[in-house]
Amino acid sequence: MWPLLEDLSLYMTDITVRGLRLMLNKSNWPNLKVLNVSWNKIGDEGLEVLASGKWPLLEDLNLVVTNITAAGLELIIDKSDWPNLKKLNVAQNNIGNKGLEVLMSRNWPLLEALNLSQTNITAQGLKLVMDKQNWPDLKRLDVSGNQIGDEGLEALVCGKWPFIEDLSLEGTNITAKGIKFMIDDSNWLNLKILNVAKNKIGDKGLEILSSGKWPLLEDLILYDTQIKTQDLKSVISKFNWPNLKKVRIASCDNIIDIKNLRNEDKV
Repeated sequence: MWPLLEDLSLYMTDITVRGLRLMLNKSNWPNLKVLNVSWNKIGDEGLEVLASGKWPLLEDLNLVVTNITAAGLELIIDKSDWPNLKKLNVAQNNIGNKGLEVLMSRNWPLLEALNLSQTNITAQGLKLVMDKQNWPDLKRLDVSGNQIGDEGLEALVCGKWPFIEDLSLEGTNITAKGIKFMIDDSNWLNLKILNVAKNKIGDKGLEILSSGKWPLLEDLILYDTQIKTQDLKSVISKFNWPNLKKVRIASCDNIIDIKNLRNEDKV
């Protein structure tokens, strides 16, 4: 049935491991490219079932809130054959540093987007695996909600990702010190979106950020960062990022339009 199926979403359908087995036994979807099983408690056993799927064209796998652990990831690494995987989302699962190590051991040469938000990884885990990852084309990385701190950000900077465009560090316990590591040692010339919200970077961190060499930066997210300067618009208007379009300073609804701000300065 549906031999041309390319995109399947089972989001929040209460599917079980038994259901997954039935699906794989009776389906024939050689063209499947996108699979979303998020918000279903399939666990590691369900992940093992998925790993047997014959989907050579699979590009996008969403496993958000599926109760998987590092053990399940080991199964998917060992048994799956998805050479075209480009997007992997394992957010809000307790995979920890062991799960991160397992993921980093897999060679997905086309991987472009990895979501590790709220997965209980730490600075120690990042330090151990950064030199092992083999994803040269990574463009989007989300480590938000993990308490990696400045030490973890320093480790991230060591990642060889020359094409990174979108980096989320929201709520990762970084400070101005970590921002300085990022400014001094990173080589992310293609960065377009940077999210450092919900971190205590303060005015000093903002000042350090402003020296970042990101010529393509378009969107800077700064809300809940303990920035206290009274003349924030004046500071932002001097940012040397010609493509900057938005700076979010208080919430998702409080956005400074950079184009309009620069026009105001010219009046």
